[in-house]
Amino acid sequence: MPQTGYETHGGWTTLEEELTFLSALASEHGHVDVSLMGYSFGGVETYLARMSYPTPQGSESKPAILLLNGVHGLIEAGNREGCFLVFRDMAESDDPDVIQFLTDHVILFIPSFNGDGIKNGTYENVANVNLNRKWWLLDMPENRMVAPLFRDYDIIWASDGHGHNGSGVNRPELEIGVPTNRNVDQAVRDATITMVEDVIFPGVQAHGYTTGYFPSGLHNAQDAKNAWGLRHVPNILIETDRTTSVQHQTELNYALYTVILSHLVDNASTFYNAKREAESRAAAETESLYLPDSRWDNPATWNTVSPTPKAYKLTASQRSTVDYHFDVLGISGTFGGVNLNQKSRQAIFLLVDPQAHEPQVSASRSATQLSDSPPDGSVVLRPEPESLVLYPEGHLDGTPQPDDAPPVFQTSPPTSVRAGQVYVYNGVVTDADGDPITVTLEEGPDWLTLTDHGDGTFTLEGTAPNE
Repeated sequence: MPQTGYETHGGWTTLEEELTFLSALASEHGHVDVSLMGYSFGGVETYLARMSYPTPQGSESKPAILLLNGVHGLIEAGNREGCFLVFRDMAESDDPDVIQFLTDHVILFIPSFNGDGIKNGTYENVANVNLNRKWWLLDMPENRMVAPLFRDYDIIWASDGHGHNGSGVNRPELEIGVPTNRNVDQAVRDATITMVEDVIFPGVQAHGYTTGYFPSGLHNAQDAKNAWGLRHVPNILIETDRTTSVQHQTELNYALYTVILSHLVDNASTFYNAKREAESRAAAETESLYLPDSRWDNPATWNTVSPTPKAYKLTASQRSTVDYHFDVLGISGTFGGVNLNQKSRQAIFLLVDPQAHEPQVSASRSATQLSDSPPDGSVVLRPEPESLVLYPEGHLDGTPQPDDAPPVFQTSPPTSVRAGQVYVYNGVVTDADGDPITVTLEEGPDWLTLTDHGDGTFTLEGTAPNE
C-alpha cells in the first residue's frame, strides 16, 4: 500500500513524496492516473490525479468531482493530508457502490494547487499573491491551470480546502463556507446548504469534532466558492483549525472527506440535477441579474440591473481582453459582442458589465440580441496562434532544450474585425522556467504591427482597410 509522508514520518507530505505516492497508486490501480497540469508562478510542477473505472482516459464526458487542496501552502495543509488518505481509500475500495460510482463519474484531485507555498512553507505564491483572490481575474498561472477543468469536464461538485487560524471565541474545528453571491443560482446554493447541514455537520460531529459556518469571506466572484458557484457548480469552502497538531488536522480532514465522498457515492445525482437546472434557467434568462454586494444571506442588499440587458456590444480591443475568459468559461461570442441567452449568463454579466465588481472590460448594454454573422462589407481576420512564433533567449530555433518547459500562450487572438475599425490583441505568454521571451509575428496582413513589451506580454494592432 502506498504511504504518504505523514504516514512515514509524521510530518506534512512533501511535493516529492506526493508524486511518489500518487504514481504508486496509479501503478497499482488502472483506474487511477496522474499527470502534470503545469507550473506555478515560481516554476513548481503541479499535478492532477484522476480516478474513474475502467480507466480515467476519456472520462471528460462523465460527471466530475473536484477536490482542490494546498491553496495556501503548508500553512493550511490538513485538508491536503486528509484527502490523500481518502483518495487512496476510494482507489482501493472493492465496495460495489464505490465501483459503480467511479464507473459513472471521475474524481479530479489537485493536492498542491499552490506549489510555491507547499515548497516554501508560505501562504502566497512566490509573487506574494493570495491565489484565492484570483478565481475571476485568472491572472495567475495557478488559477489558469485549473479554470479549463470547468470547461473540459462536467464538474458537478467541488471543494476548496483551507484552514483557519483558530482566532476568536470558541471557533469550531471545522467551518464550511457556501456561495454567497446573489447571482449564484438558488438550486446550486440550496443543494450545497442541504449537504452541509444534513450531512457534513452531523457526520463530522459524529467523529467528535465541532462544526459551524465560516463567519466571513468574499461575496464577489474573486474567491473559489463564488466563482465556481457562478459556473453552476455546488461547492464548499473548507476551513479546519490549522493551529492544532499535524495528527489532529489530518484525522479531522480524513473524517471530513470520508463523510463527503460517502455521501457523493449515493447522492451525486442531486448535484448533477442542480447544475442542469441552473444552466437551463440561465439560458432561458428567467432570473434577474444582481449588482455587486448583493448577498444571498442579506436580502436588504439585493439590487438588480434594470432594465436587464439581452446582450453586450464589444469592441475588437475589448473582445481581445476577454477572449481567454470566454474560452475557459465556455462563452459563445457573436460578431461585435456577446448574447446573454446561454448558460454562462451570470459570468458574462460579471465579466463585461460596467457596474460589475472589477469587470474585465466595460461593454455597452444592448436591449436586443446581436447577430451571429458579420455585416456586409466587413473584413474577417483569422490569425492562427501558430503564426506567432516564440523565441526564448538562447533557443533561437524555438526548440526547448532538455528539461526546459516551452513557452505557452495564455491568450487567444480575436478572429474578426470590421473594415475601417481598429484591431487590438493584447497577448500574454508565460515560461515556467523563467526564460526571457521574445514574441515576433511570422505571418500576417501588412496593416498589423506587433509590439513586444519584453515581459511576456505583447500587443498586435492595426486598422483594417476599407476594402
